[in-house]
Amino acid sequence: MIEKLKEVLIEQGKKFLEEFGEFFPFATAISFEGKIVPVGIYFGEDNPLSEEVLLQLETALKAGKDEKRYKMVGICTNVFVTPPGESDKIDAFELRIDGQEIERINIYVPYEVKEGHVDFLKSYSETGSLILW
Repeated sequence: MIEKLKEVLIEQGKKFLEEFGEFFPFATAISFEGKIVPVGIYFGEDNPLSEEVLLQLETALKAGKDEKRYKMVGICTNVFVTPPGESDKIDAFELRIDGQEIERINIYVPYEVKEGHVDFLKSYSETGSLILW
């Protein structure tokens, strides 16, 4: 199920980058029935701070978890990282995933944008920072 959520988050982030060149953090959940559920928030302004968006997304995901609507959740945000074994920083998707029956995980998917197309590099993971369960 983590792979399903990972795929959805990566594809949506890729679409945002290819269409708009950037994106705000966004979230997706998987219901107990196995359905993909986009999780949205609205600030009433065009350019909220990413930190505010992340806090509101975590609040919305926690509410869905507490109401037993979500079995697994994930947030995708853009970060600047130095992948293991590398010395240069690069853009990456940070996928923060947590769920009822999994260990929380952060998956980093480095990427390069060339001529409007997103090329993904080798991903890596570490213990997750999204703690809802």
